[in-house]
Amino acid sequence: MIKQLFVLFLAISMFVTVWGLVILQFPSSKEKEIPSLQYVEASTIAFELQNEKKRVEEKSEKVEHEVTGQKNMIHQNNQNQIINLQDFDFSDVSTSDGVPVEAILIKLNLK
Repeated sequence: MIKQLFVLFLAISMFVTVWGLVILQFPSSKEKEIPSLQYVEASTIAFELQNEKKRVEEKSEKVEHEVTGQKNMIHQNNQNQIINLQDFDFSDVSTSDGVPVEAILIKLNLK
């Protein structure tokens, strides 16, 4: 009987000791997670900034292309040359039926 009580006491003390160590180490593991969260947030912000920079560059290229297209159009109109419609982007005025003629004329400043 004494041996059984000793084994039971030993098992309970080992159980309490192990869980006590786990509980003591748990708060220190939270401190290690905070820098990783900060790193994730910083990398997310950097990624969003990089995507925003790409969007701004794409928009500026599109505007630059439109300005160049308009300059070319004015130059072509002054010389009465044939206008190449492939140089213009009509995606903003296109419909499911196609691009309306009036929209093309407005885009080319012919109306």
